[in-house]
Amino acid sequence: IAMRRGSELLVSRQQPDGGWYSRTYAALRDGWSVSPLVTLALRMSPQQGSVPGAYQRGVAFVAQLPGKRAPVVGYPIHAYAIGALVLGAPDNKTRYPREHAALVAAVRELQLDAAHGWSASDVSTTSEDVSP
Repeated sequence: IAMRRGSELLVSRQQPDGGWYSRTYAALRDGWSVSPLVTLALRMSPQQGSVPGAYQRGVAFVAQLPGKRAPVVGYPIHAYAIGALVLGAPDNKTRYPREHAALVAAVRELQLDAAHGWSASDVSTTSEDVSP
């Protein structure tokens, strides 16, 4: 019941362009930062009622993400990575192969490596390394 109700809430908040926009948090009002996550949530939801159609509209919205950059996208690494998960799903990857590849490339551009000032000798920032 909770999954169905949650899905219904997400579907009710979808905008005509297929995206979701925060009414509360300015950094998430762009639609690009939150829509991939909501679309992924709908993929994991029971596929009944209006969910499949909302999911497909969300996928089409996410497929427009490649080429969008900050500041248009408030949280680019999250948007690109989760967008790549959405477009990498078997039923989407065949329809959006270029868009999927572009999102994976965008994630790789932003990943921490020597070109971005990170080295293997840097201290890890995982929660396991933080002591109280």
